[in-house]
Amino acid sequence: MNQWTKINRETAFAYITNHSRLLVFRQTDSPDAGIQVPGGPIEPYETPSQAVLRNARLETGLEGLILREYLGYAVVDLTRYGLNETHRRHFFHIVAPGEAPVQWLYSEPHLEHGLSAPKELEFFWVNLPNQVPELTAELDALIGGINLGLKS
Repeated sequence: MNQWTKINRETAFAYITNHSRLLVFRQTDSPDAGIQVPGGPIEPYETPSQAVLRNARLETGLEGLILREYLGYAVVDLTRYGLNETHRRHFFHIVAPGEAPVQWLYSEPHLEHGLSAPKELEFFWVNLPNQVPELTAELDALIGGINLGLKS
């Protein structure tokens, strides 16, 4: 592959809510990576909905997550973010039922991706819709589709 061949990836991202709050995180060792939502690659053996639940559990450590709805997809060219990739990002609304911690640190395991050290992630909730910060790399593409009228 030459330097001009763009990589195309299928990914799935979770807008996890708890009541009227959205879960976001930042990488403690890479603050320049910006504020993000859980998500990642769709493996060849997975559907987008299977991938989003796997990635959400893996990154957050939260159990009992409920897939509420598929919000759609966005195609994002990551060239302007320093990557020679285009992602077709599938976005889902997922509910974290019950009481959830206000803020926590979690070390994301990376065994399946061959990375040696886990990344430490700082999770926290922001109120929807008025306290949502700008998310990095267009991760907020379909955030307006979250239906807070659904019981969470």
